[in-house]
Amino acid sequence: MNKKIENCSHKSIFWWGTALFVLASYLIPSIFRPLWNPDEIRYAAMAFEMSSQGQWIVPHLNGLRYFEKPILDLWVNAFFYQMLADSNIAVRLGSIIAILGCSVLIYQFCNRYWPNSNTANIAVLVFSSNLLVYAVGSYGSLDAMLTLWLAAAMFCLFHALETPTYKWRWYCLAGVLCGLAFLTKGFLAWAIPFIVFVPLSIARKQFIELVKFAPLIITSAILVCIPWGLAVHMQEPDYWRYFFWEEHINRFFAKDAEHGKSFWFFFPIIPLALLPWWFGFKCWLQTGRQLSWLKSNGPLLFLLLWAVLGLLFFSSSRGKLLGYILPLMLPISIMFAVSLNQAIAKGWQLPLLPLAGLLITGAGVLIGLDLSSEPFYQSFEQSNKWIAVSSLVLGAVIASFGLKQKAENRLKYTALAILPFFWVAGAVAPKSAIDHQLPEQFINRLQLNQCQGLYSDKYMAASLTWLKHRTDVNIVGYMGEFDYGLAYADSSHRHLSEVELLQSAKKQNMCVLIRANREVDEAIKNSGLFKLIDTDNSISFYKNF
Repeated sequence: MNKKIENCSHKSIFWWGTALFVLASYLIPSIFRPLWNPDEIRYAAMAFEMSSQGQWIVPHLNGLRYFEKPILDLWVNAFFYQMLADSNIAVRLGSIIAILGCSVLIYQFCNRYWPNSNTANIAVLVFSSNLLVYAVGSYGSLDAMLTLWLAAAMFCLFHALETPTYKWRWYCLAGVLCGLAFLTKGFLAWAIPFIVFVPLSIARKQFIELVKFAPLIITSAILVCIPWGLAVHMQEPDYWRYFFWEEHINRFFAKDAEHGKSFWFFFPIIPLALLPWWFGFKCWLQTGRQLSWLKSNGPLLFLLLWAVLGLLFFSSSRGKLLGYILPLMLPISIMFAVSLNQAIAKGWQLPLLPLAGLLITGAGVLIGLDLSSEPFYQSFEQSNKWIAVSSLVLGAVIASFGLKQKAENRLKYTALAILPFFWVAGAVAPKSAIDHQLPEQFINRLQLNQCQGLYSDKYMAASLTWLKHRTDVNIVGYMGEFDYGLAYADSSHRHLSEVELLQSAKKQNMCVLIRANREVDEAIKNSGLFKLIDTDNSISFYKNF
């Protein structure tokens, strides 16, 4: 009885500690950090338009049709927008809650299959404190929400294979979750479960069972998707054609796909993403070489297939962004935790001195970069530099304190060592690195009164929609993500070339927000029709009156 009470006490302390860690590292910095352009500001602008205009079916951006993403994450953002209005946290809260939900899933999965060990606690700690999860989980994008639904579906499918009774319930729930994942980011939600569970069921000699329940899974997913799917088709018949061919087939196979990277792009990212847990790789590799932990019908085979086949799938796509591999961090974190737990049980201790040395080295590199001919931080950014340096030094001090701790407590100090850097990372990035990606301060000081026409390049249009609540921004030059919406007859007049812009400037009062030192910017400067009202060397604002 006393042992049960002690276990409950440990679990309570762990979950309070995890909640405080998420609050300190994810939530609080997200309140004050400006939104990043383009992704965060794009989704913020779409949530504003959806909420303010009551258009809950068809996605719009800057008053133009925008069919690149489904609807569920936009609904979530719009819900938080209605609660929190024009706050940065409204855009990020969905991602933060999704990461917390993933942590709960990891904990429950590990407690089910490794109930008498510390694996669940370690797995949650590794997952929530690694660099990639933090970068994506505290960022307003679709990837965290997709990861939540996808991970829940994967765990349900595996439990359905494992349980001897009521299998249909788990298969049905997996289908519902796949439907929610589809409404978040499209057909990717069905690809990952398919490529993992077909070979897994074959290895477990349960392929016939999977085929038997496949209609139930598919039907459950379709029932979730069909109401919005039909509604958007009735309002915009071309939505599904564009969404399937352009956003899936072309993005996956086209040679000129957006964000194109080589096949090997994600392979070095995985180890880098696991900072600050690099120095646990030794025990992971030692455990892996034994292969005694990999049973053909065990949960680790499922996790290994999820990680390896998922990595190969995402690597096969020509378009690649870091957030795409977030769903792989769950199986990787759990496998990492299993190895760490086994090693700690044998007396191994996580080395904290190399971590402290790495953080001190990072601080030294930041200082050294300013001694070069082209300083990393400009003269007016010196305070940012010293804040960044101080956060790394503080992390090294925290890691050093952990040297005197027991093996299990060292894990907590590893996670805490990176926390100071998490706090300040978004706020102290040098201007040379972020360029036009944090336009909030600049745009907020602009006066747009008496502008009969508001014009921007494709990079700044969503920022004007979000920060100035303008859904009538005309696009100058390259259309980018607005090309589809501008192709419609009722919207084509909102796109102008550089020549057309200069011709229109002779007929109406005009404001132009443009990225500095680009072709359009040079054309405006040389025309003699505009006055430069404000600039910060990365963004320029012009008026012709």
